[in-house]
This record gives sequence, structure tokens and C-alpha cells, in this order.
Amino acid sequence: AESSLFASVGDDRRLCIWDVRAAEKGGDQPAAVALNAHNGDITAVAWAPEESVLGDCVVATGGADGAVKLWDFRNLGGGPTKTLANLHAAEATVATLTWAPWHDSLLMSCADDGSVFVCDVQRNEASHPKRVEGDAAAIEGDDDDEEYTPEVMFKHQGHQGPVTDVAFSPVMPWLAASVDDTNCLHLWVPSDDICHPDEEDNDADDDNKESDSGDGNGQSSAKRLRAD
Repeated sequence: AESSLFASVGDDRRLCIWDVRAAEKGGDQPAAVALNAHNGDITAVAWAPEESVLGDCVVATGGADGAVKLWDFRNLGGGPTKTLANLHAAEATVATLTWAPWHDSLLMSCADDGSVFVCDVQRNEASHPKRVEGDAAAIEGDDDDEEYTPEVMFKHQGHQGPVTDVAFSPVMPWLAASVDDTNCLHLWVPSDDICHPDEEDNDADDDNKESDSGDGNGQSSAKRLRAD
């Protein structure tokens, strides 16, 4: 997106796109608005990377309704607006959204129910049926057969409290961090069949991984750190 544009969201359920050039001329109204963008407070917003496969006019939002949505701000109007995609619906409020700095179609989100999702916005129903792989550190009673939209490629679990922030490593592809309100930090990487589905499994590498949460079936290699 242009450097003069920024997005805002809030408890009024609006997604607003602002142009600082208009403010410099005395304007006090957003350049574009999506009304009732979520069925509840909107709690997170993130611009897609400039080189995104979706183009440089896409913004992601997450809300108290648990939904994560993609919007093309060029199509926003003053009334109901059609989303580019509804990626998934978590069971709790979405806290943070972040795009991968090394892959222009990967979006990670976290929620108050302790879940972390990684979505690939290039995926579609034809190439990926509605099935998500999760790690073995699953919350007890979680339904492994739960269906998600085809964009969801991985769900990290194991946090014992609401996840408050997530981040991708800027230098190590697929390395991610997530932290919850119990002061527990997870450093994790999805297994090779998620990161590199077209490559053959490397048993030697798998044997050398330090993992407390998986057997290789779409499960993450994870470390957990706690700050008391």
C-alpha cells in the first residue's frame, strides 16, 4: 500500500482506511470505510506485504467474533462490503495478525482460546480440502477432525492461556514465536510435510529435531520457555 495510507479498526465494527494527505488538507474523514466488518469489536488489523500475491491493496482484520477476513480497500464503501476471503473462525477473540516477511501469502493469527493459526491465502478448495493439520500438544478434547477453510494450513496448540502476540522470524523461514498471558513463550516450526510438502521426508533431520509435540504428521517442533 502507499506510504500515505493506514488502517484503523475498533469497537465500532468499522474498518477505516485513512490518507494522511487528506488530513494535511484539513480533511477529517476516512478515505474508505467498511461498516459492520465483523460481528463484534474488531481487534486486529494488518496490511498485506507490498509484493503480496493478492496485490498491495489488501488488509486483514480479526475480531471478537473469532473471524479473520481479507479486504481490498479499493472496494470499500459506506455500506456492506464483500470480503476477499473469510479465512477461518476461531472460538475466541483474535488478538494479533502478522504476515510472514519471507513469504507474501502466509498470515498468522492468535486468539484468546490459546490457538495459533497459519494460513496460506493462495490455497483454495480445489487444491486443499477442508482439513487442517495440528500438533500433538493439543488441548484435551480437541477434535482432530474439525474442518477449516482451505487457506488454513496449520494450527499450533499447547498454550494454557490466551495467546497475546505472535511473530515470524525475519531471518529463519517458518520459525515462529507465540506468547500467552501465563508468561509462556513458544518457539516452534511446523514439520517438513507442512513447510515443504513437495519434498521427501528427511529421516535423519527428523531424528535430530528437539520436539516435545509431534510424530511428524503435520506436527510442530516446539520449545517452551517461561518467564516467572
